[in-house]
Amino acid sequence: MQSCNAAAVLVPVLVILSASLVGCSAPPTTKVDFNGPPGSVITIDSKAYPLPATVALPRPKDVGKTMRKDVELYVPAVQNSSGANLLDAEGVVDVYGYNETDVDRLATNTCNFNNEELNKVIDGYAVIFDGTSPSGQKLYHMIIGKKKKVAETTR
Repeated sequence: MQSCNAAAVLVPVLVILSASLVGCSAPPTTKVDFNGPPGSVITIDSKAYPLPATVALPRPKDVGKTMRKDVELYVPAVQNSSGANLLDAEGVVDVYGYNETDVDRLATNTCNFNNEELNKVIDGYAVIFDGTSPSGQKLYHMIIGKKKKVAETTR
């Protein structure tokens, strides 16, 4: 008479189920430390982050592919020679898929919004912020410009 060993059947089934779940994991992320003047807020895909903030940007698994997110930037006081100006900006950030090395994983990726660049946005220019990993791979490409005001018409 043979006995059926439940563990001998159950272990291979669990291994197969576990392997099938690996493909369903969340997308990888690129963490970026955003810094700006006091009171600044960056909004990425409708989620607001008061600065300074560390944001985990989802990225594609495939190298060279990009994932685009909408961005808004609010800065209550951008300093310049005539005082301080309010900045309400918008744009997009393209986050790149890349082969993350151990050095990349341990590094801190930083995006600083300084007065010189923010004043260019106030003056009507689009400003580009590019992030590169320590191993030289593209992380993100962000373009920010002044929000366009919709003209109101009267009848």
